[in-house]
Amino acid sequence: MSIRKIDTALSTIRSVFDEEGNYIPSGNYFFSTKEYVNGNFTGKMTRDGLNFGEFTLSPRKLVKMMAVAQSRLAKIANLNNQEGMPNYPCPSTMTHSSPEKCSICLEDLTTYNKKSLTCKHAFHMTCVNTWLREQNNCPLCRASQVTVNELRNTTSLYERLRARDYSEGRNRTVVFPGSMGSSGSSGSRGSRK
Repeated sequence: MSIRKIDTALSTIRSVFDEEGNYIPSGNYFFSTKEYVNGNFTGKMTRDGLNFGEFTLSPRKLVKMMAVAQSRLAKIANLNNQEGMPNYPCPSTMTHSSPEKCSICLEDLTTYNKKSLTCKHAFHMTCVNTWLREQNNCPLCRASQVTVNELRNTTSLYERLRARDYSEGRNRTVVFPGSMGSSGSSGSRGSRK
């Protein structure tokens, strides 16, 4: 059943799975409900200004995550000493002190073995490459990823290079002869930052 959109803050102290089995790492989110189906709420979740994906939450899980978010916001506003105010640990303080983890194998990520997808979620390179051989989406938010065939169908070389490098988590400045920033030397095709 379609319901009126409700926006709320959510927080979770530990990583959880939604009712569809989608992984939600510990942290702070914003949730926009759009449907109420089979006793569960479905909606889009955002984190750090980015679309994190669509999730389905049971009423119990939704209320618990709202209470943790209320507790976090109450601490920020110095209202945590009010009688009856929820008093849960804050996920933001917990996640900053621990290293970022690959949500596939749950081991620590480091810069040399990290791969970010187009949706900005990061994993171990070998873990996510294994996943992408079978699925063409992010393991966390299910956002579609750029495929080799889509790159070939892109009309401009510049767009293909940018899309490929973006999907591999690299930034590249491409300079073509005669284009802005070019000194006219024909040997300059591109450079990496």
